[in-house]
Amino acid sequence: MARLVDALVSHGYERGVDLVAAPYDFRLAPISSSASIAQTILLIEDFSRRNQNAKVAIASHSMGSIVTLFLLQNQPQSWKDRYIKFWTSFAGIFAGAAVEFKVFASGDNFDIKIVSSRSVVTEQRSYESNFWMLPDPAVWPDDLDILLTPAGNYTARDAKIFFRDIGDDNGPALVARTTGITRVDVAPQVPVQMLIGYGVPTPLQFMYTKGDKTSWFKHQPTKLVTGEGDGTVNLLSLTAPLDSWRRQQKHVNVRYFANVSHADMIRDEGPILAFLQHLGLFAAFENQES
Repeated sequence: MARLVDALVSHGYERGVDLVAAPYDFRLAPISSSASIAQTILLIEDFSRRNQNAKVAIASHSMGSIVTLFLLQNQPQSWKDRYIKFWTSFAGIFAGAAVEFKVFASGDNFDIKIVSSRSVVTEQRSYESNFWMLPDPAVWPDDLDILLTPAGNYTARDAKIFFRDIGDDNGPALVARTTGITRVDVAPQVPVQMLIGYGVPTPLQFMYTKGDKTSWFKHQPTKLVTGEGDGTVNLLSLTAPLDSWRRQQKHVNVRYFANVSHADMIRDEGPILAFLQHLGLFAAFENQES
């Protein structure tokens, strides 16, 4: 977020005065980090009071967007009307990502060359948040095989079977625990700006041909099929809430950025400028509506 923060500072915002950050533990789903959610709610309320009771604009990126969605979906409408001016989501993982299946199967070093994917698989399987970010079976097609393996193929609906097959005894319970924590068909009922990158080849299907039915996941995939997205999150997930949220009573603004990757959505000039424009234009929008 450094470039985004620097851009805000260059436009007159002051750290700790009218610009603050809300941390969260990326290893946990929000149902296991209720203290962090409660602290964020208190931060928003205090931040508003310290700024003449002004409403607060929220900006989030990646997993931060579904953490924000969880917060908003679990707050009363009166609170949201009082405290939230609007919410901007940069590259939100709203319906999971195909790469999460690969993370659980054989690990993923996310292009850190000095780290082998296999060396991090045990740690990555321990993150509750990775279960939360598996492809949402309510959104992903039933006929899309994400993993193709000697043991069979796995779609978004096959997560519990997948964990049984790789010998992860805790997996099915964690899938059940994290499924439906946030729902793309439930609008946050605050004004929303969604900033979405596309045009970057994004992992969609992983083919494993080495090993057998009981050992394929000890190897890396031999073939990768890519699809549309931002290089990390599939476009299907990035845009999953649009139809539902556009029917909410609050304004929804969507901007697309060609060839901007998931990480670059908070570094590239285009999305940052769109957010700054939204900050400046929103008052005009409110005046127009009134």
